[in-house]
Amino acid sequence: MKFVLLITLCSLQYKSCLPPLEGGFYKTWHECAKNGYEKSLSVINSIEPKLFNDNKYSLGFKCGELEDDQI
Repeated sequence: MKFVLLITLCSLQYKSCLPPLEGGFYKTWHECAKNGYEKSLSVINSIEPKLFNDNKYSLGFKCGELEDDQI
């Protein structure tokens, strides 16, 4: 079993979300979750604060299970 990380960036101002960003594949749920927080913070840090505030961005992530033959 492997896990895929999907990160979603949404604008609460415009009530819309971008398609999920793939954040990699992991051997364990723990690795996926840990990287979800780290990569989400990286996305936040890559967006200019005024733009982030004006658009009221919100980030979420999830780890999806994959069978070994799916990747």
